[in-house]
Amino acid sequence: MPAITGVLHTFGSDLKRHVHIHFIVSAGGLKLSGKAERFTRYIKRKAKNRRVKKRKVTVLVDKPGWVQWSFFPHKMLQKRYQSFLIEHLKERVRKELRSDVPDPELMVFSEPSTMKGFFDDLKREYKNGFFVHVSEERKELLMTIGYIGRYARRPPLSEVRIKDYTGEWITFEYKDYRNSGGKVSHTLKTIDFIRRLIRHIPPHCFNVIRHFGQSSKKAVQGNYRPRLGIAT
Repeated sequence: MPAITGVLHTFGSDLKRHVHIHFIVSAGGLKLSGKAERFTRYIKRKAKNRRVKKRKVTVLVDKPGWVQWSFFPHKMLQKRYQSFLIEHLKERVRKELRSDVPDPELMVFSEPSTMKGFFDDLKREYKNGFFVHVSEERKELLMTIGYIGRYARRPPLSEVRIKDYTGEWITFEYKDYRNSGGKVSHTLKTIDFIRRLIRHIPPHCFNVIRHFGQSSKKAVQGNYRPRLGIAT
């Protein structure tokens, strides 16, 4: 069971819609050994004799051990990501078509052959799977925490990237990753700039940060950890 934290971003550096998810995954996880160990512990009990507040019990627990990963299956992840995402999209389209007021733009998928052909074309176009960028392992814990803290909740555009403002027009700078990441200036009307910016504000109470495995709410609150023999 690894520790996983995911962060949803809907913007690219040029403020256009570019939905993507960042994950930080522990380089390993907890795994049960398969061998139960016997140990003794004290638990509280109610008794008529108030001097006896604890009693001794013996239990069997399979304590987990940490398994370190030395290899990350990048190519497999791309294929699995593609497979899960396509199946999820298919289900969402089918659910929308079954609704009382389906989206008109999705009505083209009401023909099963059209839906099958569309997703088959995607698989042929991306035969190695959808793009997944895997960065190198980060070994400095404090630097990693600081990086996640800054990056997870960062706004789509920082003030330092705004280079000029005339009232009617606004110029900002962004990295053009299609051109080796070189910096490019872009000018928009102020109202268009505001429209492009505010569409990235998430809905009320929508969680853009989610935790899984050892980082999940159940694990942190202690629902899983006592069973794994981990102190909370």
